[in-house]
Amino acid sequence: MPIISLRNVTKVVESGGEKIPILQNISLDIEDGEFIAIIGQSGSGKSSLLNLLGCLDVPDSGSYLLGDRDIFSLTSAEQAAVRSTSFGFIFQQYLLLDALSVQDNVSLPGVYSGMPRAKRRALSSELLSQLGVLEKSQSSPHELSGGQQQRVCIARALFNGAKIILADEPTGALDSKNGARVIETLRSLNKQGRTVVLVTHDTVLAQSADRVIQISDGKIVEEQTHAEARERSAAGRSVFSSMVHWRHFVFEVYMMALRAIKAHRIRSILTCLSILIGIASFVFVMALGEASEKQIVEDLQNLGSNVLTIFPGEGFGSLKHWQKNCLTLRDSQRLSRQNYVLGVSPVMKQTGRLVSRGYEAGGEIIGVNTSYFEAQKINLETGRLFTGKEVAGSASVVIIGAEARKVLFPFNEKIVGHVLFFAGVPLRIIGVAQEQRTPFLASDSLMVWVPHSTMQHKITGTAPISFMTVQLKPDVAAQSAEKQITSLLVRAHGMKKDFFIFNSDQLQKTVRRSANTLSLLMQCISFVSLLVGGVGVMNIMFVSVAERTREIGVCMALGARRQQICMQFLTEAIMLCFIGGALGVISAFGANTLYATVMLRSPLTYSVWIIACAFACATVIGFISGIIPAIRASKLQPVTALRYE
Repeated sequence: MPIISLRNVTKVVESGGEKIPILQNISLDIEDGEFIAIIGQSGSGKSSLLNLLGCLDVPDSGSYLLGDRDIFSLTSAEQAAVRSTSFGFIFQQYLLLDALSVQDNVSLPGVYSGMPRAKRRALSSELLSQLGVLEKSQSSPHELSGGQQQRVCIARALFNGAKIILADEPTGALDSKNGARVIETLRSLNKQGRTVVLVTHDTVLAQSADRVIQISDGKIVEEQTHAEARERSAAGRSVFSSMVHWRHFVFEVYMMALRAIKAHRIRSILTCLSILIGIASFVFVMALGEASEKQIVEDLQNLGSNVLTIFPGEGFGSLKHWQKNCLTLRDSQRLSRQNYVLGVSPVMKQTGRLVSRGYEAGGEIIGVNTSYFEAQKINLETGRLFTGKEVAGSASVVIIGAEARKVLFPFNEKIVGHVLFFAGVPLRIIGVAQEQRTPFLASDSLMVWVPHSTMQHKITGTAPISFMTVQLKPDVAAQSAEKQITSLLVRAHGMKKDFFIFNSDQLQKTVRRSANTLSLLMQCISFVSLLVGGVGVMNIMFVSVAERTREIGVCMALGARRQQICMQFLTEAIMLCFIGGALGVISAFGANTLYATVMLRSPLTYSVWIIACAFACATVIGFISGIIPAIRASKLQPVTALRYE
């Protein structure tokens, strides 16, 4: 019975809203005491498979039996126990903790398994001695060489007596001598009866294993025994030997491109300049668009989602006299009883004079309940919100806005508990709202909030309801709720539709569409600048081919093939564009500093993907703009080229 058995294991990751399979229907049996090597190119799924084997990840489908235990059905705690007792991990990057000594790093698994300290120290010393690094037991990991750190990592993997060793590129960061020592250690562990699973992209190292499994695009494409793997390795070396000439030529092409760039400095500078301008504008505009979109999204989030606002009248600016008092507290109560509503707040407004401790200013007092603050995403800087008892009892309490605090309490003092007067009515301050930086919510007025019952009974008398905010439950569609609210209120108002509903989700969608359109426009402008730069490179490369026609003829006469000529000019174009792209990115950082200075704003943040995209664009432009001149150069007849004047 295999010690490990995988059946139809599939792992999918989501990237940019798209599901990408990284392992597809993997079925694999590993016998007890076997030495297996898993090989494949970067991104083929080797490490993902190793993570699943070591219970570091879970798949989307499939089964995994460790002996007779179904690993994927275990809880996270049970899987941790399995990792602690069954597996030993050897990582490419070592992953040693600098805060601990070497000995403490090795004995760390024993801490989690409950091993006594004395036993931990004795066992860790024994393992370090076996691996030849006992004298470094009290050193910090960063004081060790790469080979020593890898041996410490192996000692840690063996600490809990693991029967299965999982090694992920264990020699990737080591020189050949230390790498050979690590492989010899793995062989020794395998001879002691441990099962070893080695992940590597090096086919030579894989020959140490009993069985070699090749993965490509998340699938097992080939399995070889030790003898088969050695034959394949020899064949690979034979092919490699036939490619030695091309390997040397690639280096020479690189050197020739550098010499050509130095020999034609002015032309090279102009080529780089055309790409520099395009890449710099591309990077800056992309960063500016990303920052603007991010700011808009943040502002929209502050508006609150699934919030409906009900206004009297037929539309903005169309309020008639008989519609002024159409919204009532009964409407608010009816709506609050609906199962799709999270909270309802009537809103009453009145302007007047705000007075406190000798300071006076005009402002706006707003009667609401606690639901209003949640719906409008208004958070408190200090203090608290109204209680239900205060709203029901018309309590003389008030929450003031940040601007009102600055004007009425300019000395930044602790103001909760102070008294504020509006229209001669004393109101005790219980909270201060945070400043609303969102342009959609910002207001020039000084705003304070009181319970709507206080507004009605103590301040304005029979103040009409200006509007009502209705916050829906998260799983409720705003449009569907809007139809139900309309139907409910029309029946309550005697079949008259004397109100209209504003949906914040509609505003968010509209603004998002506008932001996306603006971002797309800015990206199009930046791509046009890149296109112009690419055309400039192509023109200069055509000139270069024309100027160096005789040189091309000489090269062909000396035995240069068409592919080599094409590669030479293509490499030169790519190098020029890459250099221009690097200078363009640097220039974009300089433009960012200037932008921050002139606009008095924080500098833009250049994400890694923008910079990577810039270099990718520079390389692609170099390829596209250089391929046509390069093909033209390669198609020249040697004799015609030699005769060219």
